[in-house]
Amino acid sequence: MWTFTAYILWRMHTDIGTVRVPFNMLEHFMFNILWGKFKLVLNESSEELRNEVEYLSRLGIVKLVGDTIIIADTERLRRIGRMVEESKLRYLSLIHISEPTRPLYSSYAVFC
Repeated sequence: MWTFTAYILWRMHTDIGTVRVPFNMLEHFMFNILWGKFKLVLNESSEELRNEVEYLSRLGIVKLVGDTIIIADTERLRRIGRMVEESKLRYLSLIHISEPTRPLYSSYAVFC
């Protein structure tokens, strides 16, 4: 979900105060913190995460230079971040997150 990837990049930008985010820092947060600690799966692989960053690059929001994400349009990134923060999803309660039981199956989350 590229919008959540953009939101996380925006939060990293505002919390750390830099326009350069190493890809491995984003990767660590997505997989070790969100997935590992909280069991929240937004991306199933580093390749999928990189594809989302590349999509944000095609939109002109970030630039991917080697393994460094450079925030190119802070205003657009901020607007996406605010949109995610203000969405109705934040009022929902997560009641279940599936884990793939077989290869090529997808995870899903159930909210109410």
